[in-house]
Amino acid sequence: MAFDVADRTRGLDGGADSYLVEPIEPDELLATVHALPRMCNAEQEARRINRNLEELVAERTRELAEANPRLAGEIADRQADAALWRTQKLDLIGQLTGGIAHDFNNLLMIISGNFWRWSSRPLIAPPTVVGPTGATPAAAQ
Repeated sequence: MAFDVADRTRGLDGGADSYLVEPIEPDELLATVHALPRMCNAEQEARRINRNLEELVAERTRELAEANPRLAGEIADRQADAALWRTQKLDLIGQLTGGIAHDFNNLLMIISGNFWRWSSRPLIAPPTVVGPTGATPAAAQ
């Protein structure tokens, strides 16, 4: 009984792996029969590998899901530490600049005080003449 192309197509669509076409050589039939267990074993191995892969993916996904909150906490801690460091650094810079400004203000006050003290005096004092008695002319009069 011969199968036409439509019958073989329906069979392949229905799940058949292959068809032997008549007339078949005995060596070809033996080779096909020996190949079927190899194909079956290869298919089973592929399914086993696929299951292992799915298990590995599920395990790794679970590990990552467990690690994610821990890493998020560490990131938040590091960000808080960085913000604290920036705040402390700005505070120290403020203290330093405040101290420098205070010292500079003290120097300006000294300079300003001396300027006003010396500006109220004449720059050149009038000459004093000492008379024969050793008194100044203003005292002699």
